[in-house]
Amino acid sequence: MSLTDSILRIIRTRGAEDALGELVQPLMASEGLEPVRDALLAILRDDSHAEAWRGVMEIIWESFVGRCELPADEVIALLCFRFDGNGNDADENLAWSITSNLKHRGYLGEYDPRHDPPIRARIEALKAGQR
Repeated sequence: MSLTDSILRIIRTRGAEDALGELVQPLMASEGLEPVRDALLAILRDDSHAEAWRGVMEIIWESFVGRCELPADEVIALLCFRFDGNGNDADENLAWSITSNLKHRGYLGEYDPRHDPPIRARIEALKAGQR
């Protein structure tokens, strides 16, 4: 089973009270932080895994922010692309928590990643199908 498949299985089979960050810890220990991080970003890039995107965002927040080097602009662009304007306040709140942390901005700050040139360019590339 591939690393991506293992992560998708964890997301799909977790219990309502399970913290995804804890469930992926064994994978992170056996495979390493960077390969797991790369698999998570691949899932966010893949249109066919929409049901897993929220879980990926939870794992990023619980297990990676502040613990592992993340490509901030890429992560933020993917979160904006997948969750911006989806009407789910919890999704947008979590995406903003990750964004404000990665960009070292106050949670209540005025920063808008959609106006940050490298992030805006990446969002446009994602919209154009460049995954």
